[in-house]
Formats: sequence, structure tokens, C-alpha cells
Amino acid sequence: MTTASAFVPSFLITFDIATGTLTFTDTSTARGTHTVGLIKITHKLSGDILYVHDDWGTAPSAWTSPDIHGSATAVWTKSGIVLPTEYLGEYQFEYATYNGTTATEDVVPTPTVRTYTLDYTAPAVAIDMAVLCSTSELTSEDVTDYNLIIGGVQFIPTTTTRVHTLTKPAGSGCTISPLTWTDYGITNLRTIGGGVTAGSRIWTRTWQANIVTTLVWDVVAAYGATQPAVKITDIVYGDDNIYAQCDATICALAECYRNMLTRWRTSLTSNFSYKEANRDKVLEAAAMFDMLLWDERCGVSTENDVLALQTILAGENCNCTVNNDEVSVPIVPWGAIVAGGGTTPSEFQVFFTTTDPTDNDGHDGDVCFQTPSGHIWYKVSGSWVDKGLYKGTAGSPGADGAGDVQVLVNDILEYSTSGNTDATTICYDFQINNSYFENAGDFMEFVWDAKLAANANGKRLKVLFCGTTVLDYFTDDLVNADNNRVRIVLKATRINDTQQKLECSLVRGGLPADVIGPVVMLNGYDMNMDGSVILQGTNSVASASDIMCDGYSVTLHLRQTTLIPAKSPSGAGRGLVSQAFTATEGQTAFTVTEFVPNDMYIPLIDNVPQSQLVVTRSGYVFTYAPGLSAGQVLLIVD
Repeated sequence: MTTASAFVPSFLITFDIATGTLTFTDTSTARGTHTVGLIKITHKLSGDILYVHDDWGTAPSAWTSPDIHGSATAVWTKSGIVLPTEYLGEYQFEYATYNGTTATEDVVPTPTVRTYTLDYTAPAVAIDMAVLCSTSELTSEDVTDYNLIIGGVQFIPTTTTRVHTLTKPAGSGCTISPLTWTDYGITNLRTIGGGVTAGSRIWTRTWQANIVTTLVWDVVAAYGATQPAVKITDIVYGDDNIYAQCDATICALAECYRNMLTRWRTSLTSNFSYKEANRDKVLEAAAMFDMLLWDERCGVSTENDVLALQTILAGENCNCTVNNDEVSVPIVPWGAIVAGGGTTPSEFQVFFTTTDPTDNDGHDGDVCFQTPSGHIWYKVSGSWVDKGLYKGTAGSPGADGAGDVQVLVNDILEYSTSGNTDATTICYDFQINNSYFENAGDFMEFVWDAKLAANANGKRLKVLFCGTTVLDYFTDDLVNADNNRVRIVLKATRINDTQQKLECSLVRGGLPADVIGPVVMLNGYDMNMDGSVILQGTNSVASASDIMCDGYSVTLHLRQTTLIPAKSPSGAGRGLVSQAFTATEGQTAFTVTEFVPNDMYIPLIDNVPQSQLVVTRSGYVFTYAPGLSAGQVLLIVD
């Protein structure tokens, strides 16, 4: 009888849930060319013997074709062992081994025995899909929790291979490719669409998403005294779909605005009174559409934007043809497509400064108004370029009290107190400085409209002017639909270089009603320093949105000063002029023929304002480098 070597048996069990089988893999140390072994596997819950070698219980000298052997064609794995239909529960693994120089041992070996209780629930694949009408994009994200919890212990997959497939609507002309991706990792977000051509945009009707994920978990990392090493592998599937259809209300409002804009453009040469009467309305509607776009992109409610547009466009022809659902059609983005065909809107900021901007200020495409001099600057290629005056020289003095009015802020907000009892700023932090007040008697008027939640929680409103409390109002009355509106008005009048007169009043309607003020005080504030004007709200009870500021305006009233339009190439004091172009597919250049353009132009694509970095001018020719799609409209307002 031969002498056995220092052999320590061990093994790994892999449960393959997808195929309904398990695999036994020998991981022993000091295996030799004559290492042999037999396997017996029992599902203890059912009592079924899932696998046993025919020679089990005999001496190695009688073994033929053992499960595991180290001959010239070594086999260290036994696979394809079929799991029972009810595969959860305890398993017993017996491994009879012999490790000698020849397979002539006549003694029946004592098997190594290990057990493992399989407790497994397959992850449920979850997919989040969304259609962004404003950009004509679709997102599909795998949000599945692929971690296993076994015996209160979390196991993270050691291998994750995912195939993510999107299927476009039947009959669509979408040409986006690829629509199938393979990746390796836990997170998976796919975004498609947003292009400048119909084929590269999202089309209406049903989009489908399918995810197939192959997973491996090491649930017992090492062979032990009672358990084998154990892996679990599985393939899980998930499907979802989304119906792509954009808001018919938005469509109707856009149609209203297009009709109004068409009439206004026609009036530029034939109906001066209509042009002047509706100029501000056209610009306000364009600004509101821009706000609607940004609110939608940022996940903010667009309800107030839609209501504001409905008010502005009241009385316009609001007919709108919505897709009849019988065919798939492309979704045209509401917003701008930047140069290069990207999917991010042309982002730019507007600054108001008292000195010339430096190259460290802002980014390319930004605009700066230098208020004392009246110059407007644009930042291009890292440097600010002076584009001339945006206001003319002071006019002749007017009669006392008949000052000019400039609207600095006029906005609809939804700024609310947070869910605690801390003071919260519920409006813009308006920075006031000497550049606004040019003469004694000039004044600024701040108007806040606030809404109180319908409860009896204590609520406090406070107006702060450069750190000074001007008004402090508290109520714990029961708020209802009749008394939930509050308007606060602050008037700041320049007396001299170091003093201002502040007058603040508050009116609350309904019963009980409140009227406070006007509270009058003189503020010894140095006009050569900056300061903040803010409205704060404070909850007595930690309840979110007990106080909401939903309207805010700031107007500047200048005494004995008249602003006139700057002189332009087509004459001093010229009113707004415009020319519209309906693009052919891929058109990039547009030549103005109806007026003499200058650098004070505003370009709009499908009625959405653009930066001058996006639509550039050279003489009479305006260029949009990516090219417009057929039917898109470029409007140049000068």
C-alpha cells in the first residue's frame, strides 16, 4: 500500500440560479498526479440525493472515472449538477478523496463533510425612464439594488455585466445609434437625443427599455470548518416603457406666441401704434418661455410659468394641432442648441457693475452693464469687449416729481421657508449700491407678494435693509383663503451721500386684516458701500413652505433724469426692428435686408433668446454654425 502525501481537501460550490445547476470545484492544496475524489451532494430539506458517484463507498482501487482526478487530463470541476425545483434550504456536500502515487488504495476513505444553507431572493430589476420635451432627450436608468441580504449581512456583487437596450417607437424616423450598450458596474444611466436634426431627436409614442444583468456574489469567501466556499450567480431581467408625448398646453402657448409675433413683425412697417403697444408684451413672453425652459430643466414646477404665459397671451389666437397619436413624430426641443450641436442650452450671465469688468470676471458669452458710464460689454475668448452705450446722455430736466422709472426686477417666485424654525431668505438677495442713486430725490421701490399657509402656526416676516430691520411682522391668526395674501412695499429715497429715508408698509387682506405703516426711518448708510435688501420668513413650527414669496419687483425712480436710446447706425432714437428667417435644412448663414444691423442685436431661435456667441454677426450676415433644421425660425431683433 502506498503512503499518502500531505493533502488537505477543500472545495468551492457555485450555485447557478439562472441554469438551475451547481458546480463543485476542488480547491485542495498539495494535489498530485494521482489525486482522485468522489462526490455526494444531498438536499437535506427534501432528502433528495442530487448527485453521487457510482463507486461511492468503495476503496480507490475500485474507482473508475472518478469525479475529480489529477491524471494527464486533470479534471478539478464537476458541473451541471441539477438543483431541485425548490432549491432553497440546507445542502450537504461529501467529498471522498485519495492522494497517492497510484490509485491502488484498498481502504474506503472517510469523506470530508461540509454544509451550506442557500437563502436567495433574486433582485427585481427597476428602470426609471423620462422624456425631456424641452431638449428632446430620453433617459433610461437602471436603479436596481443588486446587493443581497443573507442572514442580516449585505453582499455586494463581485461581478456585474449589464446589457441595456432601448427600442424606438414603431414607424419612427429616429436614427440614433447605438441603442444597445454593455457595461460593467453598479450605476447605469443612458441619455439619448437632443440633436439638431429630426433623426437625432426623440420621437413620440412608446419607447421600451430592457436590461439583462449577469451577477456573481461571493457569499462565503473562504473554505471553513463547517462550510465550503460558496458563490451565487444569476441572470436577472427587467423591462419598462414610456409613452413620449409633450404637453399640449405648452404647444398651445407656443402657437399663441407665434401668432402674436407674426402680427407684431408685420406691424413693424405698417402699424406703428400696434408695434409700440405690444413690444414689451413680445419681449416679456419670450423671457417667460426662457424661464419655463430653465424651470423644466432644473426640475422646478412650471405651473406658475404656464399661468403667467396664459395671462400675457390672453386674447391671442391659441389654436394648436397636437399629434393625433397615430404616427410617431419628432419632438422639437423648446430650447436652444449651442454651437457644435450639443445638448446644453447656451448658458450666460448678466452682470451689473460700477467699474469696467476684468478678464477674471465671468465667462465667454456673459454680458456686463457698467451702470455709471452706460457701457455694455460682452466677453469673447476670455476678454471683455466694449460694445458701446446702452443708454444715451441725460436729457433736459423734467418737472419735479416726474422722474423716469426703470424696472430692475419683475419676477414670479416660489421661494419658501424651509422645514425648520430658522430665518430663511425668501427672495433674491438684491445688492444695492451708489450706482443706482445718482441724485438726491432718486428712490427705489421694492414690492414683495407673500402667501401664508392655511394653518394657525406662528409666522414672521421681516424686511432687512443693509442689515437694519425696517419691518417686523408676526401673526399666529388662523390663515384661510381670504386672509392669506400679504403685500410689503419698501421705498428707499436718497437724501444725500450718507443718508436715505426708508418707508415700509404691509397690507394683509381678509379677516382678520392687517395694515402696518408706513414705518419711516432715516438710515445713516454710506452710499459708497454695497448692502443687501432681503425679505426673511421664519416659522414658529418646523413646517416647510408656511411662508412663500411668489412675486417680487424692484423699480428705480430717477428725479430730473431722462434715459434715451443710444444713437445707432440707422438713426438716433430708433425703435426696435426685426427680420425673421425660416431655415432650410442645415442652413447656417442669414442675411438681413430690411434694416441696418448693429451690435445691439438679440437673436432668437424658435422664439428662444440666444447668446451673441451662438448667433454671430459680420456686417449684414448672421451665422449659426451648427445649422438649423428645416422650418426652424431665426429672428433678429435690433
